[in-house]
Amino acid sequence: MPTCTNVNTALLAYPCLTGKVLSQHERDALRIWFMASELAINGGTDYTSALATTLLTAADTYVQLATDPQLETVELAIHAANATSSGASLSTNYDTLMGSIAPLAKASPAQLRDITLYLLCALGAHQNPPA
Repeated sequence: MPTCTNVNTALLAYPCLTGKVLSQHERDALRIWFMASELAINGGTDYTSALATTLLTAADTYVQLATDPQLETVELAIHAANATSSGASLSTNYDTLMGSIAPLAKASPAQLRDITLYLLCALGAHQNPPA
C-alpha cells in the first residue's frame, strides 16, 4: 500500500521512473498499464497482454458515439460512481455539488493538482486513509 507522507515516499517505490523525462504519451501509456495490471489482479479482465487489441476494442466500445463534452465529463461520473460504490452519499443535484466544492473556489491549479495526487495516494487500494 502506498505511504502518503510526501512525494519522495511514493517515488522511492519506483526509482526506475525518478529522473526520467517522460512524454505525455509515455505517462498516459504507463497509467493505462498500471490500471490494467490493477484490474487484472483484482479479478477483472486481464488486458495486460492485449493492450493494443482487446483493451482498445473494449475502450472504443465504451466510448462509442460519445461527444467530446461527454468524454470530458465521464471521468467525473466515474469518480462519483466509485465514491458511492464505496459508501459515500453524494448529491446528484448540480447546485448542491457546486456548494460542496465552494471551499476550493480559490485554490490554484497547482493546489488542485496537489490535492488530487494526495487523494489518489491516500485512496490507494482502498486502504485505511491517513489521519
